[in-house]
Amino acid sequence: MDTLLQYATTIAIIGSLIFAAKKFTSDARQNKAVIISNLYKMFHDNPDMMGIFYEIEYSRFKYPDGFHGTPKEQALDKLLDYFETIGKLYANKILNETDLMTFKYRILSVYQNHNIKEYLKFLDRLQVDRRRSEILFGEFRKLAEILQTK
Repeated sequence: MDTLLQYATTIAIIGSLIFAAKKFTSDARQNKAVIISNLYKMFHDNPDMMGIFYEIEYSRFKYPDGFHGTPKEQALDKLLDYFETIGKLYANKILNETDLMTFKYRILSVYQNHNIKEYLKFLDRLQVDRRRSEILFGEFRKLAEILQTK
């Protein structure tokens, strides 16, 4: 009888573990869907980010002298910060490569733009001048490099 009770207990524990694992997986998927949905909404609900993105996408964005300190630079920094956040979520394994495909077009449209590359070079020089080792928008850059191979 004790053996039967131990066997039943073991089966119950295994069943509970399987149920918990399935619930955890389901909850994780749901949480990830919420994160992706919030990121999508964050982009579309921000007119500054949308506006600067469209300028970049349609090759109207120029990186001229006098750009620094303007509302346009602030909008671009918001957009780059947004992509930086996505890069950090990927680096911390909260998002995976499949999840990134939702954002690939926008990330690469920005990253591959010549004027954006010039702005990033300016920021790199600024960091050197300030004797700072941090690469500004580094996770965005790493993420874009990864997406270029996909």
